[in-house]
Amino acid sequence: MTDPAEALRVLIHEIDSGEIAADEVQRAYLLGAADTLESLPADRPEGVQDPPVQ
Repeated sequence: MTDPAEALRVLIHEIDSGEIAADEVQRAYLLGAADTLESLPADRPEGVQDPPVQ
């Protein structure tokens, strides 16, 4: 399975090289998503979520 953060980084690279059209807001959103995914713990089993904050 492809790493989602890595897939977003590839997409951002394609935006930066002009292969894909996107404005700065879209690029920033994708960059933020990639950063967030990379900050998640690597040992979290797939599908496991944190309990809701009360």
